[in-house]
Amino acid sequence: MSKTLLYTQLYESLRNQILSGMLVEGSKLPTEHELVEQFKISRVTVNKAMGLLVDEGLITRSPRNGSFVKAAGNLKKGFTMGGYNGLIGLIISSYAGISGGMFVDSVINEAYQRGFSAMLGIYKDSPSMEAKYIDMQIKSGAKGFVIIPHVDEHYNRDMLRYLIDGFPIVFADKYIDGISAPYVGSKNEEAVIQAANHLFELGHTHIAFATLSLGATSLSEREKGFLTAYAMTDFRYSPEHIIKDIECTMSSYLTPEYKRKDVERLKAFFTNHPEVTGLICSYPSILRTAEIAAAEVGYRIPYDISLLCFDAPGDLLDQDQYTHIIQNWQGMAEHSVSMLCDVLNGDTSSNHILLDTRLHIGRSTGPVSENR
Repeated sequence: MSKTLLYTQLYESLRNQILSGMLVEGSKLPTEHELVEQFKISRVTVNKAMGLLVDEGLITRSPRNGSFVKAAGNLKKGFTMGGYNGLIGLIISSYAGISGGMFVDSVINEAYQRGFSAMLGIYKDSPSMEAKYIDMQIKSGAKGFVIIPHVDEHYNRDMLRYLIDGFPIVFADKYIDGISAPYVGSKNEEAVIQAANHLFELGHTHIAFATLSLGATSLSEREKGFLTAYAMTDFRYSPEHIIKDIECTMSSYLTPEYKRKDVERLKAFFTNHPEVTGLICSYPSILRTAEIAAAEVGYRIPYDISLLCFDAPGDLLDQDQYTHIIQNWQGMAEHSVSMLCDVLNGDTSSNHILLDTRLHIGRSTGPVSENR
């Protein structure tokens, strides 16, 4: 059996046997274990296929007795824009912040407009929790998922299994190099080029870039944008100005101990590299950490160090406090749900959609001070 949308092939095979009369009303279907062995597929794939048959009214399932064919006349209407089409899962690391709330709200609204309800799971940067939420939502009847994925050097094997089995998943914000799956994100490289050019125009020639060392291609795009921005100027770039050991972006490291370690790392960087007058942060939490470190070494913002980041820190009442890159989270959510609906309706092409960003100029960036 092909690796592409395995659950669809099993579903269609059983569906055709029911509609053609090969499996009559009251017939007992093979057990889950038998289908796994027969088709060499996973339990997740079998459960997904059987769930579709239940949704159409073609079979009934009982944990004790098994699955039985109902009359073909019970066939229900398929996906529509006007009726209820079922449940989709939404899996993210954190709901905190303006961007997280906007993304979740937009996914839920777009799903509703397309006849779906959305179930939210927040995995707090834990691959095991991410997998548990997926399994839990599959058991609750989720037909597919929009996921902002957990990313580390050893990416979740369960996630890979779902993708190999052809389970409908759309990645948002981040994607994993080498994995073919629908994805919608931002034009990260262009965004950092624009941010760096803003600092260059203010007279900054020594700029640093702070990020974390993970396997998300979207993060490598941001780093590439930093390098490209320098390549477009006559200014000399230093590899020491890329900081990759910051951990405050991960919710599992949001403890006073780890926060202090990040502050000390950035304090050491500022002390060892007094030539740096601007810092681009790949996450708002890095900017906040850099702000503390700068204050502790006696730097004034923006007179001694200019700071900017992707997305505004979520607890801001004054959005002009920081210069930041604004991502189109609403568009990201709407495209994610639209792409998921395409997959559910049989479009198995792997698409990448990249959305424009814009730079919001705040008070955290300014010209290089002559008295620095």
